[in-house]
Amino acid sequence: MKTAFTTFVLVAVLATAAHAQPGERLALGAGVGLNDYVDGAFHGKKVNIVPEYHFGLTPHSDRDGLSFGLKGGIGYAHPDRSDGVAGAETTTGSLRVLSVMAGAGPSYRRGPLRLGMGVVAGPSFNTFTVSDQARAAYRDRLGATLNSIKVKNSVTVRPDVSLWYNVADKWGIHSAVSYTSNRPTVETTVDGVTTKTQWKTDRWSYRAGLAYGIF
Repeated sequence: MKTAFTTFVLVAVLATAAHAQPGERLALGAGVGLNDYVDGAFHGKKVNIVPEYHFGLTPHSDRDGLSFGLKGGIGYAHPDRSDGVAGAETTTGSLRVLSVMAGAGPSYRRGPLRLGMGVVAGPSFNTFTVSDQARAAYRDRLGATLNSIKVKNSVTVRPDVSLWYNVADKWGIHSAVSYTSNRPTVETTVDGVTTKTQWKTDRWSYRAGLAYGIF
């Protein structure tokens, strides 16, 4: 959580006088994102270049004060997974997750500053690619054949807190902290025998960037 707090502080320090929010309906840009997986079995790049976007359907979002509106979101993740095979840590493969979410939440605007909260949820489309290293580990260490690892589609739920601060007409700094919960069912088949488990792919995400208001 120290990372999240630092991100918000940096946004506040960089903010300067402005006159309008960066797009009341749609803003696009780019930023830096950090992901921290709750389960140590998942790992990937700690820092990534990520798209920044804001799509809102909040009535009267150009006015100061409290408002409530709909939210939308797209989530993508591509972590690797490691498991112990016969006592040795082995890269099992890579997971791809694409989530399409919708939800709602309140936001508070004061001049160029907007602080928002919300929850979005939706289907998660998951695929897993088994590594050659994992197949070799099962064969050489266990004398078994790893036939497949299938990750079923699931549901993603993501609460978040975001901050927008306009630094020029249509240009704004965005910072957000979110927690993504996604726990798909996994079918692992070894020597023709299938077992079901559940993976905890939950992660904290921190991001900050610059966006331009389209309209």
